[in-house]
Amino acid sequence: MKVKTPSLQTIAGVQRWLLTEPTLREMKAHFPDEWHQCRIQMLRASERGEIRALIAELGTRRSSLRDHQASEQQRISDLVRTQLILRTLRSVGLSAEAGVAEGTIRLPKMSGWLMQKLFFSAGLVRKPVSMRKYRMIWPLLRGRERLMPLVRAEGIYCFYSKEFIAEVTKLAAGRPVLEIAAGDGTLTRFLRDAGVDCIATDDHSWSREITYGSSVEKLDARQALRKYKPEVVICSWPPPGNSFERDVFSTGSVRVYIAVVSSARAEAGNWDTYARQTGQRVQVSSRLGRQVLPDRSNQVLVFDRLD
Repeated sequence: MKVKTPSLQTIAGVQRWLLTEPTLREMKAHFPDEWHQCRIQMLRASERGEIRALIAELGTRRSSLRDHQASEQQRISDLVRTQLILRTLRSVGLSAEAGVAEGTIRLPKMSGWLMQKLFFSAGLVRKPVSMRKYRMIWPLLRGRERLMPLVRAEGIYCFYSKEFIAEVTKLAAGRPVLEIAAGDGTLTRFLRDAGVDCIATDDHSWSREITYGSSVEKLDARQALRKYKPEVVICSWPPPGNSFERDVFSTGSVRVYIAVVSSARAEAGNWDTYARQTGQRVQVSSRLGRQVLPDRSNQVLVFDRLD
């Protein structure tokens, strides 16, 4: 039975429709004016080398959804344009990253089998990766540039080494850890197995891509920070231009914040917020970054409160 498309005249209706994962073609057909504006905006940003600034602006635009002073039509337009830009950039970026101009992205059979053994315990269930094995196997694999474009569709943005988990355990120094925007809770699972008292929280807004287990508490970042008043917070691949990281820095109980972000700033993290921090000492740990895999795809920022 075909599900009827919700009304696209209200913000709630558009939000429900977006949850059905319409294709880019369908979105363009329903919102041609917004698509025309997006094309112009993306072309100008590309010509000026301002794609990062454009992505950061999307985080600000999301806040208009909660702005009841804005008209319903303006909120709908902002939401649709944000999704059009993000999905277009994601589509172009994944194809370029995989080195595939068109068609389905696939892995060579033997390389795919070795990647499965290296990164996963079963299916798409990740396991802590041995850096020794990674350094031996990864450089030899054909088609390795295709792995991340394939697994990102399943909400997997990186893999964690055993060494990285050990380092985060040291940074926690026996204190409870709160993971925000935790996705499927993999990082928290690894930290718990290492003896860390860690709680995974997420707003479950990516339920079409991610399977949230019962161990991932349904809380957005602000709610989680208020509820747990943590000393140590960790977040892996926070959305680009997000607004919730500001709340991490304004929460008085937080002494240490660990952010796992992309080596390409446009892909993850609120860099404007990072740059404005005056009460925090930040270390860009190249050593920790190398322990989040694939190597050279990730950075790890460690913020320590100064007072």
